Amino acid sequence: ENQGDCNDTKSSIHPGATDICGDGIDQDCSGSDSVCVQVQDIDNDGDGFTENQGDCNDTKSSIHPNATEICGDGIDQDCDGEDLICENVVNDPEPVELSSVLPIEFGEIQANNEWQKVTLKNSYTNPVVIASGLEYSNHDPAVIRVRNVDSSGFDVRVQDWDYLDQSHETEQVNYIVVEAGSYELPGGTRVEAGRFNANAVNSFASIQFSQSYGTVPVVITTINSVNEDDAVAMRLKKITTSGFDYRIQEQELNYQQHASEMAGYIAWEPSAGSLGGLVFEIGRTSNSVTHAFQAMPFYEPFSNPPVFLADMQTTDGSDTAAVRWQKKQATGIEVKVEEEQSRDVETNHTTEVVGYMVFEALNPTQEDAPPVYDLSLEAEDGVLSGAFEIGSDPAASGGLYIHVPNGRRTRLNGPDERHKIEFTFEIPKDGMYRIKGSVHAANGGDDSFWVKVNGSPAGGYLWDVLQNTSYEQDYVNDRNGADPVEVLLPAGVNTVTVYLREDGTRLDRIELEPVATVQQ
Repeated sequence: ENQGDCNDTKSSIHPGATDICGDGIDQDCSGSDSVCVQVQDIDNDGDGFTENQGDCNDTKSSIHPNATEICGDGIDQDCDGEDLICENVVNDPEPVELSSVLPIEFGEIQANNEWQKVTLKNSYTNPVVIASGLEYSNHDPAVIRVRNVDSSGFDVRVQDWDYLDQSHETEQVNYIVVEAGSYELPGGTRVEAGRFNANAVNSFASIQFSQSYGTVPVVITTINSVNEDDAVAMRLKKITTSGFDYRIQEQELNYQQHASEMAGYIAWEPSAGSLGGLVFEIGRTSNSVTHAFQAMPFYEPFSNPPVFLADMQTTDGSDTAAVRWQKKQATGIEVKVEEEQSRDVETNHTTEVVGYMVFEALNPTQEDAPPVYDLSLEAEDGVLSGAFEIGSDPAASGGLYIHVPNGRRTRLNGPDERHKIEFTFEIPKDGMYRIKGSVHAANGGDDSFWVKVNGSPAGGYLWDVLQNTSYEQDYVNDRNGADPVEVLLPAGVNTVTVYLREDGTRLDRIELEPVATVQQ
C-alpha cells in the first residue's frame, strides 16, 4: 500500500497493471479508469458486413450474417450463435434391394508395403475405389496407394513416404467401391461417385459435381493409379454444394511436381440410417482435429467395428499430411492428422475438419464380414498388476504409456507375477510371430523388461529394449539369445505378458507380427 497499491486485497490491481478501459475499475492505480477509444468499424474481410453489423468473424469472408450455413461442420457461418444440425437422415423401413439404388460394396483387409489384389464381389462398368484413412498400428508416416482399377478388382498397398525405408508392416486398410454416377437414396440423400484426371500440384484446381446438392456433402478421395512412384496425398478445401478444390502433395522435401494421376471421389450428403442391408453414417467433425488423436463417437448402433474411411475437408495447415486412425470399435474411433518428416522433425498440425464414411452390413454372413484380428494394442489396454502404472505423455500413442515409476521398485532378477501387464491377442492361424513394442528407455538403467508368451519360457525372455529419448519400435529379444525372439503361436487366443525388470522403462504399444510379413 505504501508503494501505491490502491487495492491491496486484489492481486490484479496495482501500479503497472494493464487498465481495462470502461469497466469502472482503476486497475493501474492511476486515479481513474481509462476511457475506451472508439475504433472505426471496418469491414476487414470484404464480405459487406462489419463487426458492429453482426459479423462474428471479420477475418473470413465466408462467415457473415447472410452466409449459407453448412450443417454439422462445427462452424457458425451465418453468425446466429450456433452450427446448423444436419437433419437429413435416411431410415428406410421397407426392404430395398441396395444395388437397385446404389451399386456399392465395402470391406477391410490387412495390407503392408507389398501390392495385393482385391477381387470385387459385384459387377461394375466403371468402379470408383476409395481407400482413405490408414490405421496407426505401425507408426511410420504412410498413405494408401491403389492401382489397376477395373471391373474385376484393384491392387492396393501401404506406401511409406519417400524418405523412409519402404518396409511397412501390416495395417488395416478399409475400402469402398461404388459404380460411377449420381444417385438419390430413399429419403432424398444424394450420393455421387466419379473419377477425374488429377494434375494440380503446386496450386488447387476445382472439380464440379455432376448434380446439385441441397447440403454440402462429405467428400473422400483416393488416387486410383500409379503413374509416378513418389508417395502422394490428396488435399481438399472449399467443398460446396456444387464442387470442391483439390491438390496433390508429395513429401515436403520434394519439389512439388508429379505426373497426372487418375483420382476417384465419393461425395455423400451427411446422413445416417439403414438401407437394403446396409447401416451407414456419413458426417464430419468440427474444425478441431490436429496431430493428436481425438476421440470420435459413432451415432449409429453398429454391432461390430465398422468399415471406416476418412479425409480432411479443409487445408488449414499446408504441410503434407494424411488422416490416421486407431482404436476402432462399434461405438467410435480415434483420428488424427499425421504429417511426414522429410524436411524437419516437427509434426504439429493446426486444426482441420475431417469427413468420414462408416459402413456395416446388416446381419452379415461370415463371407461378407470376416473376423477382424487386432494384432496391435495400446499398452494401457493391457491388464496391469502390482507397481505398473499408466503415465501421460503427449508424445506417446494416444497420449498414454505404461511403466513402473522410478524408485517404486528395484531391478528384478526374473519375472515376478506380482508386477506384470497381460495382453491378449486372437490370431487367425497357426504361425511364427515376432513381438514388437513401441518403447522409451532414457538410459542404461531404465531399459529392460521380462517377457513371457503363453507362460513360456519359465525364466522369461530378458528384453533389452532400444535406448532412446522418444518412442521407438523395437522387437522383443532375449539377452545373449534370440534377437528378435520368434515364437510359434496357435490360432485363437494367445497371451503376451510383460514383467517388471527395471523401473522407468516405458511401453507405449505392443503388437504381434507374422514372420512372413517381415522384410528381410
